[in-house]
Amino acid sequence: MKVTWSGNGGEWLTGSEVKQIFDASFLDITRKLVRLEISRMEKTGEEQKKAVPDQGYREKIQTKGAVNTTVVCHFSEPLFQYIINTMHGGISPEEAEIPLYINEYMNIICGHAISKINNITKTKSRLSVPEFYGDKDVLEVSGKKEKVQYLAYESPYGEMRVYLFIE
Repeated sequence: MKVTWSGNGGEWLTGSEVKQIFDASFLDITRKLVRLEISRMEKTGEEQKKAVPDQGYREKIQTKGAVNTTVVCHFSEPLFQYIINTMHGGISPEEAEIPLYINEYMNIICGHAISKINNITKTKSRLSVPEFYGDKDVLEVSGKKEKVQYLAYESPYGEMRVYLFIE
């Protein structure tokens, strides 16, 4: 399945290539930004078909342009706490500030991925404002289930699962 192309001399990208770009960004930026090595978790096809968890800490951001994608990230609680505390200088932020830190984490990672996609396709894509969803918040995702690309990571602080709903 071809996802995007630019008439400006850019290249086609498949869903798998988009997934690889986001994967590299999650690995690289997490290591640099919060000083944490995360590693890929290999999952079976059945794992990929699971729905985005309806509880826990989740983040959603959308891309529009060369690639139209909804990115949803689900964090285990210990990993979530590690990321926000590290981004806040090693201490827990005030409750009202928590979304700011996880939003910024996702914004930086997805911005890095979109920059790579823009360079390959020679087009412009934009990011939406990241949205934080707490434990009881309802998160709705539009997009076809069969076009979802799935990434899963583990760390000493827990797991992170990323769902890429590519239009």
